[in-house]
Amino acid sequence: MIFGGPDPLKRQYEFKQDPHTITQVVKVLTWAFIAVSVLSIISGFMQLQLLSALLITEEEAAANENRQLMVGILYLAAFVISGIAYLVWVYRVNENCHEFAAKGMEFTPGWSVGWHFVPFMNIVRPHQIMQEVYQVSQDPTNWIRKPGSSAISWWWGLVIVDRIISNIAGRGFDLAETQSALKAATAGTMASNVVGIISALLLLHMINIISTLQNNLVRGDLPEEFSFSD
Repeated sequence: MIFGGPDPLKRQYEFKQDPHTITQVVKVLTWAFIAVSVLSIISGFMQLQLLSALLITEEEAAANENRQLMVGILYLAAFVISGIAYLVWVYRVNENCHEFAAKGMEFTPGWSVGWHFVPFMNIVRPHQIMQEVYQVSQDPTNWIRKPGSSAISWWWGLVIVDRIISNIAGRGFDLAETQSALKAATAGTMASNVVGIISALLLLHMINIISTLQNNLVRGDLPEEFSFSD
């Protein structure tokens, strides 16, 4: 009997590229997005207070407009930068799933990113892509029998809700001609921020789970049913 060395009954997996760095970057940028979203909620609350006042001076209106503009720029920057990092992470974890020799995967690394930019299909494909990655990361040899994640479904459902509320609020600002209409649009934006924060927290949870599963595969820390025996 030979002692030491890798367990010959365990399948050895390797990363195409180690996703550790991009995973940490996405986490930091997602937390930054959450922080900016909280700032946007606070700024929205201040705008609601101003719109509820009986008299608004030109100085107060200008200060409010400048603050909202700056917060809006910060929000857009955080959204775009964190979104780009997320897509790089999606590409990397999907690429690793293919490197694990999982058979029958529907989505390639390129299309795991590309589907996010295809109108209408980007409503359903990102959810399917992440469910597939989650299933493969559990067991590349028998992934199709593995269950999906309810957290991923909740995450994507909230992303869609956020988009809807944000679009409604944006149109509200474009059409608003009264203070009450502006208040309604502001409240809509704040609601969108709240939904966005919850979806971002679920995204962090999803990233942690998938990263842990893939790291376990590479380290060989597999559940008993993943091992091979005579």
